[in-house]
Amino acid sequence: MSAPGSAGRGSGPAAQYQRDRVTWLVHWQLALWGYFLFGFEPVVPLLRSEFGLSRTVAGLHGSAISLGTILAGLAYPRLCARFGRRRTGWLGVAGMCGGLVVLCTGRHLGATLVGALLAGGFGALLVAGSAAILSDNHGLLGAAAITETNAVCAGAGLLGPLVVGAAVAAGLGWRVALSLLLIPAAIFVVRHLHTPVPDDVAQVPTAGPRRDRLPRPYWFAWLVVVALEGVEFSMTFWAADLLRTRVGLSAGAATAAVGAIVGGMFVGRMLGTILTQRQQVDVLLLGAVALAGVGFTLFWIAKTPTAAIAALALTGAGMSLHYPLAVSRAVAASGGRADRASGRIAIGTGCAGILAPPLLGALGDSVGLHRAFLVVPMLLVAAAVAVCAGRT
Repeated sequence: MSAPGSAGRGSGPAAQYQRDRVTWLVHWQLALWGYFLFGFEPVVPLLRSEFGLSRTVAGLHGSAISLGTILAGLAYPRLCARFGRRRTGWLGVAGMCGGLVVLCTGRHLGATLVGALLAGGFGALLVAGSAAILSDNHGLLGAAAITETNAVCAGAGLLGPLVVGAAVAAGLGWRVALSLLLIPAAIFVVRHLHTPVPDDVAQVPTAGPRRDRLPRPYWFAWLVVVALEGVEFSMTFWAADLLRTRVGLSAGAATAAVGAIVGGMFVGRMLGTILTQRQQVDVLLLGAVALAGVGFTLFWIAKTPTAAIAALALTGAGMSLHYPLAVSRAVAASGGRADRASGRIAIGTGCAGILAPPLLGALGDSVGLHRAFLVVPMLLVAAAVAVCAGRT
């Protein structure tokens, strides 16, 4: 049995990764999602202070986004079958913007939870579609395309915490910063509304229930995605709070400092676009897991703002290749069921998001946030084990 990641290897010197309108369409979609997600995650501690919430209750915002992601994963294959990938993508853009409006106008916990649910669920349709579309559009170089579009996502996401932090420091509030997303979304609609995308032509016929099942190697790859997404959710949701309580940064500075994670992810993914064309995916993924582990260790023991922020950047560099490589492995191992595989990945991502932030928040309330962060290396080890198990 071949390793799930083998399909993501570059196909040799003759193969060249080339961007087309479909590539740029997906880049734009993931840029919108990246700004919202990475901009909102450090807002959670601010909501905790604004509404007087415990860490456990504040973490429900992450659970709301993740619940929306699960619902999107269940709906995505059906929506694509009925409306096609292009219309499903536009539904995701419209719904995410609508959820953002609800979130930013909400002045109580119920409203912000509903806004997070809507924005997260509809935005997850864009994420699910990106892997399937780019895999079909770029073939053997799908891993490079997926890595690059996630680099674009991280690049846009890098702006999120910085803009939110600046807005908070200037007294404008986080709502103004997140609402700025509506401007590029409108421009995106005008530029790409009629761009066609490849619909799923590689699906395996479903003549019986057993033939419709995703193969065993896929589920090992799926477990890798879930564990590594748990790491990402934990770091981006609660790193700002730890920076405030352990190294003494202000709320605005700690929120902006989370951008170090996204900055590291951006740089790592840009380099990863080249590396995925030259190196075996599983080797790159295990190396990225190890690098994230080193960065996290330095962050966990850091006692000064400079050391902590530098460690976050290193952790982000390791985390940069987690999602794109794990997803490309899963799609490659799906036996041609790209839309179904992407939907299941979205469900797994949602489960990680529902469990990880509230679990870490609850542990933080009971044993302290510093000790609670030890969940992260446990998830990294689990991911590495699943990568190795899936190769046998």
